[in-house]
Amino acid sequence: QLVAKRLETKETTEQLLQAFRVFDQQLQGTIKPEELRHILCTFGEAMDASEVDEHLAEAESKCPDLKANGDKTGKVNYVAYIGVMLDLSDEEVMAAGLGATQ
Repeated sequence: QLVAKRLETKETTEQLLQAFRVFDQQLQGTIKPEELRHILCTFGEAMDASEVDEHLAEAESKCPDLKANGDKTGKVNYVAYIGVMLDLSDEEVMAAGLGATQ
């Protein structure tokens, strides 16, 4: 069952990465909050505005893109956000192939 869960998690993360990369032409691992809003409103289960706002707030607080000096850039690190969205442990993040790009 663990192997099946890992395969399912890897497939889900790949689908999410593909969706995010549509907006990340330079493949930097980041997107603007308004782009994340579009993804949340367009793909997957339908969410109401308050649910989308909650996800955005969580993404901006838990997964901000940071400059070298630690300041926020105003973008979201979507690679980290996928781990948060899927509630992945550190081991699951690595098994899903997300750890190397965080």
